[in-house]
Amino acid sequence: MLSTTRVLEVHWTATHVVVKLPRWHPEANMHGHEWSAELHVTGSGEAFAMRDLDATEREVAEWAARTLDHQHLNEVMDNSTSEEAVAAWLFEQWAPQVEGLAQVRISARPREWTAFTPPAQQ
Repeated sequence: MLSTTRVLEVHWTATHVVVKLPRWHPEANMHGHEWSAELHVTGSGEAFAMRDLDATEREVAEWAARTLDHQHLNEVMDNSTSEEAVAAWLFEQWAPQVEGLAQVRISARPREWTAFTPPAQQ
């Protein structure tokens, strides 16, 4: 079976502290990133190919602006704020609203991405 993946993008700026690192590690102190996220939405058939995802992308961007932009992620999230944890948390937040969400990739640094794919889809 053939499938198509479409990518929605969202960006925000936020600080965090990775608490499980040794105190000497730079990321053990509060620091900020310009975060990027890609939502990989997968489907098949003409209906998916014709589906307008612009409204979904706007809704996700608005949510990120309200919830994440210029925030301290340790106060927003209830768990670790490592890049792996942020990707998994974002998937959990967005999956109920984004039909066909297959993967979330995030980047806090240029040319470096962390992906979360739920176990059933790996």
